[in-house]
Amino acid sequence: MSEIIYRTSAVVRGPWFLNQIELEELDVILEEQEAQLQSYAKKKIDQEVLDDVQSEKRLSERYKLPKEINWEEKEKEIRGRLEDSSRFAVERTILMCYVDGKKLSVNSFSEAMRHPESTNSYIEGFIVSLKCAGISCTVKLDDDYQCFSINVYPENLKESQEIFRAFQHWAITHQPPKWQSLWLSAPRLLSLWFFVMAIVFLASFGISENSKFLLKEQAHKMISAGIAQKDSLKAQELMLALLSNYSPPTSTIVVSRWYIWLLGVGSVLAIILCVKPSKIYVGVGKGRIWVRNWRWWLNFVFYTIPASLFLSLLASIIFEKIKPLLGIGA
Repeated sequence: MSEIIYRTSAVVRGPWFLNQIELEELDVILEEQEAQLQSYAKKKIDQEVLDDVQSEKRLSERYKLPKEINWEEKEKEIRGRLEDSSRFAVERTILMCYVDGKKLSVNSFSEAMRHPESTNSYIEGFIVSLKCAGISCTVKLDDDYQCFSINVYPENLKESQEIFRAFQHWAITHQPPKWQSLWLSAPRLLSLWFFVMAIVFLASFGISENSKFLLKEQAHKMISAGIAQKDSLKAQELMLALLSNYSPPTSTIVVSRWYIWLLGVGSVLAIILCVKPSKIYVGVGKGRIWVRNWRWWLNFVFYTIPASLFLSLLASIIFEKIKPLLGIGA
């Protein structure tokens, strides 16, 4: 019979800033999945007891053993042996990793949050392990790669897929926006490179020669006053100079005001984009302050950059519109 086997592993990129409520949600998921694994282990034990008893019955009939066997006692014996086996016991461990290299092994995040080490140090990640009856689940918050990973094996079991979906739903619910993941993965020099390229691009439009400014200013004055017959030759000279982009040897460089404005805004934004989190922060103990500050900073960046770009564009458009009213040339 054909069967579709779904993937039971995933990696969700950061930046990750977890608070106590989100960690407690993981505790709830662990409790629920542990109960599911216990139920699965019971079914596996029932099936193995049935298989072992039937196998021994077949052997007894084949070899016609003279001794009468109490099959109820035999079943209890097999069941007791399997229930005492570590293979069907649920193993749940949470390894908390601290910035100073210390590690703490606990059974729940609530227990870890109450531990003195969590109060006095910074947590930089954790590894959750859940095993029972041949099913293995590993959930890891990795500071080296700023990611939350889920791996459940074997993939073909319904129970494995249910465990994976539970942790995947939590990760999707709390994962950072896509723009934060892209920003985090981009090197800091990339922000500066885009800034330099923007400067070069805008410079081609924002920098002009003083001679052009003067020629256009003369043309505006002549049109405003009206072109007399004696000024017709001068008007033709101005028109030819403007059409041919003529630049006298005495011309100087003029930088547009909107270009200076955009240059200043771009410089500030480039600095802002270079300030980004470089590690995972868990809001337990001393980490609460870091989580609160970084979340404020990300919200600030999210609203500041689009607003700055919009206002810069709006300011340049308004300036272009009011230049004739102010008597300013292009």
